[in-house]
Amino acid sequence: MFSSPSVLAAKLLASKYVIDETMLPVIYLAANMCRPLLIEGPPGCGKTELAYAVAKAAETTVERLQCYVGINEDKAIGKFDEALQRLFLERKSSHVSGDWEAIRQELHGLEFFTKGPLLRALLYEWKPCVLLIDEIDKVDHEFEALLLEVLSDWQLSIPKLGTIKATTIPFVVLTSNEERRIGDSYQQGWIEWKTKSNGRKACRFRYWVRDESKPGEWRKAATPWEEGLTAKQAAKRLRDLMTAMGRERPKAPPVAVAKKGLTLKQFVESHWETYQTNRGIRASTRDSQAATLKNHILPVLGSVEISDITSTHISEFLRGLADKHLSPKTVLNVYQLLHAMFEVAAAHDLVESNPVRRKLHRPQHRHKKMPIWSAGNVQNILQEVPVRWKVLFWCIALTGVRAGELLALQWKDIDWDAKTITFGKSFWRGRLQDSTKTGQEHVRHMPGSLERVLVKHLEGSKNIGPDDFAFCRSDDDPRPHDPDHLRREVLYPVLDRCGIQRTPRADGFHAFRRAASKYLRKAGGLELAAIQLGHKRMTTTDEHYNDRDMDDLKKAAELIEGAFWKDFAPEG
Repeated sequence: MFSSPSVLAAKLLASKYVIDETMLPVIYLAANMCRPLLIEGPPGCGKTELAYAVAKAAETTVERLQCYVGINEDKAIGKFDEALQRLFLERKSSHVSGDWEAIRQELHGLEFFTKGPLLRALLYEWKPCVLLIDEIDKVDHEFEALLLEVLSDWQLSIPKLGTIKATTIPFVVLTSNEERRIGDSYQQGWIEWKTKSNGRKACRFRYWVRDESKPGEWRKAATPWEEGLTAKQAAKRLRDLMTAMGRERPKAPPVAVAKKGLTLKQFVESHWETYQTNRGIRASTRDSQAATLKNHILPVLGSVEISDITSTHISEFLRGLADKHLSPKTVLNVYQLLHAMFEVAAAHDLVESNPVRRKLHRPQHRHKKMPIWSAGNVQNILQEVPVRWKVLFWCIALTGVRAGELLALQWKDIDWDAKTITFGKSFWRGRLQDSTKTGQEHVRHMPGSLERVLVKHLEGSKNIGPDDFAFCRSDDDPRPHDPDHLRREVLYPVLDRCGIQRTPRADGFHAFRRAASKYLRKAGGLELAAIQLGHKRMTTTDEHYNDRDMDDLKKAAELIEGAFWKDFAPEG
């Protein structure tokens, strides 16, 4: 286009465009290497005029693509002239030969295509033109991808026309007003305000996102409502949000694409299953939730479009559960599952807000205190257990672990030198789980009495490999024992012989944990009990594994008496 930088400088000067010396070699190299030139700066600084000056210096024309928010391929590339195509068919209908394929190819030729500036620039024949792509900072990522094809391969892929390669390679000038960095999100977003029922003002931030159900189109999205922000604070938060969104790179498409008309059942089979997998939800929890969905939720709400489900639907659904005479705990589980599912739906922008409301729908449930065995009860149980099961019962009583975690114990989990036992797996419904209930390994000290019975148990077993289970069904059957069988056929008869009254769903092997917790809390404090049971929070130990007996009340009364009334108590 230009033989040397000096020739370029002279021609630009002749075009009455004065250029900085540092810019001159950049323009020269871009023109001769067929590379686009990006110029950034505030409006009015001469960016657009440079393109016209270069075109005048090269004695060629300018093809200008003026960018704006929402510009599409039709404006940049062009589109078929349907009116001209119809006119062609009407004129030719009198002598149609019947060769429809030939007619179709003729209709889809360049003669019937109204060319946009990008296509005109590529097909310019006389000499390379100047392609001015003005204000590129206003386009979105999809349009940037279109420009990338043009500027890297000098070709355009157009449906029905095919791939159009450049006849001549234009000199490309891209301008930007620096409203955003190229590659960042073009949108600015906006703020919505409302006055809540409590009289306080709340706002949320609205913005545009790609509609996964309609390729190439956009839909509105919103953040949750927030209270307590001033207009100035909200404006700053919006700018920060848009900046953060602009820095995000395009994400891979999700496994399941949201689509219009998505029912709750379809949501469960797609988004909810993906969520459970990503969060690493345990198999036992997933099976329990699947049963709740199958038996209670999906028969009523499964066919309803998830975006149409309102708080009223949820209220009517929960009222219907009352006719089933379900336990309060079961109804609470249904409520919690629904609430979690709609939180995930809201995160996917499938619903405007969660229709499951705590104040409206959360059922009242008072946790039932479980009976807690005394130390004497545990001693009687251990004495009454048949010889075959004594080691297993000793382990569960002295370690305080869950039955499934004990049954998953392998010989390699016992460190004889360090005198520790590590519980890192669990056995549930015939399946070995890779983790405990809490997802953490639990290490227990092995006291001397437990070590002795385990050594004796090891010596009497044929399954003594590192990966063998410590408590297998028999020498010929290396599988762990079935906990339900142990509870029904071993533990319950022992409790009956000891005269310990059984409470439904309360006197399984978990009762050993409650007994250990109560004793440790009294002897060493609540923290020690929580450590032994593997609880992250002492409140869990206190609420579910302890009760207050008369000894506690007596001790509390005596402590208060000693602090307040010692010097004032009346004589005899």
